[in-house]
Amino acid sequence: MKDENGETALMVAVESGHLSHVEEMAKMDGVDWEIKNKEGAVAEVATVARVVELPANALEAFEALEVKQSEEKEELNTCLEKEKEEFEKKQIQEKEDFEKSQSQEKNELEEKQNNAQSQIHQEFNMKMSKLEMKLEALVTSPAIDHPTDHPTDHP
Repeated sequence: MKDENGETALMVAVESGHLSHVEEMAKMDGVDWEIKNKEGAVAEVATVARVVELPANALEAFEALEVKQSEEKEELNTCLEKEKEEFEKKQIQEKEDFEKSQSQEKNELEEKQNNAQSQIHQEFNMKMSKLEMKLEALVTSPAIDHPTDHPTDHP
């Protein structure tokens, strides 16, 4: 039976330092030496089991539990490493995708800018050509003499 924290009488006895109670429980059948509280703690009970003279099956159970916990820890570490590698790969891929997107956007903007500059340059050249033609027409057009324009030319 467990209390509201998920602890059994064995766990409470161990945590409180009541080794005599633990020794009495060791003599009883049905004591679950592998039980865990809500946080999964069993370590304190396993430590006390080495100090208190417990039945051989209890010590074997603790040793098996330690092996199991060690294997679970190794499995969790392996999973953690795998998750870390996948996360790092994902970060690298996202960074590469972002940089590619930025590069494409930069190229598109540069192309738009070049097109706009080219268009402005063409418009400028067209206007300059028109102005040069007008200027040339003004410079090369013959002056028309009107007799009334020069009163001194008449006798």
